[in-house]
Amino acid sequence: MKAFNIRTVVLALFAGGLLLTSCEDEAAPNNQNYPVTSDNQETTTSTAKGENLTIAPINMLELDSIKHNIENLKKQIGESSNRADKYEDEIKNLKEQESSNKLCLLISLVLGIISLIIAIVALAKASKFNKRLDKHGNDIYNLKQSADSRFAPTPRQNGSDDYYQLKSRLRILEDEVKALKRTKNAFDDNRVSPYTPKPTPTPIPVVETQKGYFGQPTQADRGYFRSFLTARDSEARFSAEEKNNVANFEPLLNTRAELETLLHTDAAKLAVDFEGCSLQEANQAKIIKPGVAKFEGNRWYITQKALVALTR
Repeated sequence: MKAFNIRTVVLALFAGGLLLTSCEDEAAPNNQNYPVTSDNQETTTSTAKGENLTIAPINMLELDSIKHNIENLKKQIGESSNRADKYEDEIKNLKEQESSNKLCLLISLVLGIISLIIAIVALAKASKFNKRLDKHGNDIYNLKQSADSRFAPTPRQNGSDDYYQLKSRLRILEDEVKALKRTKNAFDDNRVSPYTPKPTPTPIPVVETQKGYFGQPTQADRGYFRSFLTARDSEARFSAEEKNNVANFEPLLNTRAELETLLHTDAAKLAVDFEGCSLQEANQAKIIKPGVAKFEGNRWYITQKALVALTR
């Protein structure tokens, strides 16, 4: 609307300028259409021309000034029209930017709402997962406690030690009885007559058993112990009873640590055979039969391994 009004004003001013230009042409003194009638008229005309000659310069200056003003006005109107067009373009651009900004704002708002919903859902799921983890952790802890209490190794009772000691002593006494029987038979064979004086029997020395310990066995051509320990120290792994250079030995299983050492030491397999469950599953151990070692040279060679039963 503004551009239309400005164009209307421009056309009106342009039409006014044309009218003024046509009036100027009619007032010119050398106009060929000017009529000639008589001398009086010529005199009147000359008089009028004289008057016009005095007035015409003023009108020409005014017309030039008016033309100049009209030209300036046209230029200003053209500049104003250009500015108006420029402003219209800027208004259109602003409207387009406003619409695009509204669209971006709407998209940002939608994305923000979606992100908020996703965050709320993620927090809810994380809370559920934490609750499940806590529950599973408690279940695992309870199972571990129950497993530890169920599979905890029971301490070896003193009665078992006494049993094996009595058994070992009984074996020693049996050997002594056999030796006495062999001596008696040899004496009966050598007797000639009842009148022969009985020879004085040679007393058989009674060798006392000696208790001690063995360390870890060592492998050479066969397994052996380096030395017989009379006192228990950190290297002791087997308890032993020695008599006549023959020692019966059993692995030390009084504590859980001693059981773990026995199960996870390869050298122990040189002196112990296992039966029952696997070494990885074993939680308890029971000695079935002691091992035997014989002293030869400066070593105690293992002639018979001890037998241990493993249970879960």
